[in-house]
Amino acid sequence: MDQQTRAPEKPRERVEKERHRIKKQEDEVTQQSDDSFPASDPPSFTPVKGPTGENDNTK
Repeated sequence: MDQQTRAPEKPRERVEKERHRIKKQEDEVTQQSDDSFPASDPPSFTPVKGPTGENDNTK
């Protein structure tokens, strides 16, 4: 059937299809975000040592 001979969707069916599409898209984004988490933020307990980039002429 092509677009012209198919019965029009009921509003509720169209909304349910859109809701399903959005949920699937959000799941994919959430999964990608979860998979990349360790690379994006260092642990909060990482000690900060070494040069700070500031001029240390106060000694």
